Amino acid sequence: MNDTRDRLVRKGDYVWGSFIRPERIDGFINGVNPGDRTDVLGRFAFSEASVDEAVDYARTAARSWSRQPLAERAQAVRRFRQAVAKGRDRLVSLVTRETGKPIWESRTEVIETLKTLDVLLDGGVRALTPTLLEDTPGRSDRLPRGVVAMVCPHNQPALIPATYSAAALLGGNTIVFKPSKFTPGVCQLVAELWDQ
Repeated sequence: MNDTRDRLVRKGDYVWGSFIRPERIDGFINGVNPGDRTDVLGRFAFSEASVDEAVDYARTAARSWSRQPLAERAQAVRRFRQAVAKGRDRLVSLVTRETGKPIWESRTEVIETLKTLDVLLDGGVRALTPTLLEDTPGRSDRLPRGVVAMVCPHNQPALIPATYSAAALLGGNTIVFKPSKFTPGVCQLVAELWDQ
């Protein structure tokens, strides 16, 4: 079978560094390539009960993640950027299969994702670095917000989840991420790239 037409295996929710399948399933999303309806990507289960669980896990993780030094958080984002660069062709192919975009447009989105991660690693680290105030004897620190909810659209399924999650994690936050029902495979791949 051609690698570009393989069915995707739904791995479950990504929590604490592992993919966990939900105990109760409320329904399924059938992933089909809109540009070639014979290309069935897979069947993705969803569970509303997983949301509360994910928020609880994210709150627990936020306590320790928010205390990580900025340099370590930036290093995690750098490793993610490297994983995206390494998995670039797979990501491009999957964006095309799930959205029906032409391959050149999917490639452009992934290139833009890498460039945005570069900008984030440069400007974001600079913005998050504590600064000494000149007029008063003090300093300015940016503090994490805690748990960030991300509800992503289907039109840029690689760019938005990759860069927004990187920004949230760089800032010391944790994430509960809800992908579009039209692009669950791309969003699962983004989670896999974070896992790498």
